[in-house]
Amino acid sequence: MVVVGVVDVVVGAVEIVVDGATVVLVTVVPVRSACTRASAGEVLVDTDPAEHATATRRLARAARSGTRRTTRLVSLVPVRGSLDRVMADKVTVPQIRNRKGGPKITMVTAYDYPGAVIADRAGVDIVLIGDSVANVVHGMETTLEIGLDEIVLHTRAVRRAKPRALIVADMPWLTFHLSEQDTILNAGRLVAEAGAEAVKLEGGRKRLPMIEAILSAEIPVMGHVGLTPQSVHAMGGFKVQGRMVDAAREMIDDAKALSDAGCFAIVIEGVPDVLGEIITKEVDAPTIGIGAGPKTDGQVLVFHDLLGLGSGDYPKFVRSYANLADQAVDAISRFKADVESGSFPADDESYHVPDEVASELLKGTRSD
Repeated sequence: MVVVGVVDVVVGAVEIVVDGATVVLVTVVPVRSACTRASAGEVLVDTDPAEHATATRRLARAARSGTRRTTRLVSLVPVRGSLDRVMADKVTVPQIRNRKGGPKITMVTAYDYPGAVIADRAGVDIVLIGDSVANVVHGMETTLEIGLDEIVLHTRAVRRAKPRALIVADMPWLTFHLSEQDTILNAGRLVAEAGAEAVKLEGGRKRLPMIEAILSAEIPVMGHVGLTPQSVHAMGGFKVQGRMVDAAREMIDDAKALSDAGCFAIVIEGVPDVLGEIITKEVDAPTIGIGAGPKTDGQVLVFHDLLGLGSGDYPKFVRSYANLADQAVDAISRFKADVESGSFPADDESYHVPDEVASELLKGTRSD
């Protein structure tokens, strides 16, 4: 049996279910043309649809040879970026979990389609639709003001970018506090309606029943300890956490509990570097730091902070790699000046009709 499909992202290993029973793992073979010698079990990447029929016949002959039961032809249609980017493996929860102690994990927030495209083109591992969207996009004072409907909206926008990166959505305040059933339904909306591939929620051991409920619904969970912005009032403001021994030990125990419960990763925010290092060593789940020192398993920054799109008054842990806000102001200022001077739009930026059509149109008008 030959299975022929069309996808826009090809992964390095593919599971094929034949007749609802047989599963075959195959590896992508990137070739410039599908008209190559094929053997059963290969996946050929066809960049020329005109040759698809020929390749299919070759695969059918290979399948009839009886060496394997299934063969698959995948037709690749690149839509963005380079072939290398399209061929890259989709980042998954198990892959992130297995990065513990390995290559550093990179995570960046994204709140819309263009932001997700930019972050994904940069090759980050995870895009986080963070409740920080309340501050950097909506101009709210705290993350407590953003609701589930807004996070769903922003996650859907990110999902449309079809990123290689893992898509993780924040659960806003009061969406995982009332009951386990309510928590599952809210997490389910982020996955089923918005397209998230995992959810993140703040808090330690007191949130374990909710985390376990979400996990029981087969939804992966990323934990978050340390400075948890949804607890801003309880903490007395945005302050570094875990400075005292007892508080640090409590946080270590919280992180261990989250890891033991099954969180595939844990964000550590706003803690002394030594505490970030200790937690990373003490838990099995990979840790992703934001203001937690360099010894965590990965790092995350807010998109707008990283690119210098804010006011410039950033937390100590932020490193801005660009100053796009000033560049944007300069660009818009130049546009304003060109409009006022009459130099925009220029002749080559305008549409035209033949002179005789223009003359006819102008008859009887004030411009005649």
